[in-house]
Amino acid sequence: YRRIVDIIVSERKNNEIKTSGDLKRILEPLSNDSERNKFLAKVFQAIRIEVNDEINIIKTLLIQSSKILKKGGRLVCISYHSLEDKVIKDFIKHTDKRYSIPKNLPIKEEFLTKMFKVVDRFVKPNTEEVELNPRSRSAKLSILEKVNENND
Repeated sequence: YRRIVDIIVSERKNNEIKTSGDLKRILEPLSNDSERNKFLAKVFQAIRIEVNDEINIIKTLLIQSSKILKKGGRLVCISYHSLEDKVIKDFIKHTDKRYSIPKNLPIKEEFLTKMFKVVDRFVKPNTEEVELNPRSRSAKLSILEKVNENND
C-alpha cells in the first residue's frame, strides 16, 4: 500500500489528479494485465471507504441501534467486504459480556449479560441469486435480535 500512496503523492506534486481516469492511469503500472481490474477496483474501494468514513459510520449505526431497539427487536446487516464483516463481528463481541472476560474465570452465567443473540450470521446469496445479480456475490447478511435492555 505504501507504493500506491507514494505514487499518488509524487504525481500530485507535478499534476492535479482530477478524474478517476487520471488516478487509473497513474496506478496501472502497479499491476499486471491479468489482475489490473481487480487491483484498481480494490484501490478505488479503499479510497471510497476512507473518504466516506464508512467504517466509522457503520460502528456508529450499530451502537445507536443497540440503544433504540427494544427487547426482541431485530437488527439486519448486509456487509459487502471483510472490513464490514469485522465491524459486525466486533460489535457482537462488544455487546456480549461473556467475550469481554478471561476464558477460565469462574463466573456464573447469570452475571454475564448479552445484548444481542445471533439469529443468523453471514448468510450468502445462492447461485440463482448471484446469477440474477452478480454484484450480490460478496454480500453477507447477519441478523441479530436484542435480548437484553441493558445498554452498558
